[in-house]
Amino acid sequence: MSLQLEGTVIPSLNVATAVTPDVELTLFLGSCEEYGNGAAPADETQALAAMSPYGWAKISAYHGTRLIAENRGVKWCWLRPYLAFGPGQLGERLIPTVIRKCLDSDAVLLTAGNQTRDFVYVADMCHMIRRIVENPSRAVGQVFNLCSGQPRSIRDVAAMIRGIIGRGEIRLGELPYRANEAMLFYGSPSKFESAFGQIEPTSFEAALRETIAWHIDQRREAAIEEGGQ
Repeated sequence: MSLQLEGTVIPSLNVATAVTPDVELTLFLGSCEEYGNGAAPADETQALAAMSPYGWAKISAYHGTRLIAENRGVKWCWLRPYLAFGPGQLGERLIPTVIRKCLDSDAVLLTAGNQTRDFVYVADMCHMIRRIVENPSRAVGQVFNLCSGQPRSIRDVAAMIRGIIGRGEIRLGELPYRANEAMLFYGSPSKFESAFGQIEPTSFEAALRETIAWHIDQRREAAIEEGGQ
């Protein structure tokens, strides 16, 4: 908890304290994890419920940031992004992990994969944020989901990646679901679309193909660099 306090809560509070009221709009990034295992599609009015230290930290940051900003007359907006993916993403998230394993022709060990998630291509998320920045008066004092509104099962996403790459093995049921696993988890884009209009999304398959191509390019560049040493 102390790491989340120092790395998530305090920086947000510091920004709310430092920004001046003449700034047209200050955007704060929360998280879809603020909704915990609540009803889906999650909308901005429902009760917040932490299911992880990170979710707790984002909820705490939201309440503290809002309090400080409103007391100081700061024009704030709180955004709750869902699961962004795309070129440049590394680490142990689902999509880069499955891509990496399939490119290596390895087995991908998953749960049964029936849980759904709301994946948002990074370019589409950037378009949403840009729409907000271009219309600041509509965003002041508001909370918005940054989501696709489209639930996709883990098993279907993994199968699509494997199908595009053409190798690797998706092994479902090898891992248990987590305790309190959110089985249906996606957001409602209705409030965002009412305020800013719809964003034409990149097709999910096209977004995956671009993401996979980036990973392949990174491997090719690393091989060239290694061969030149």
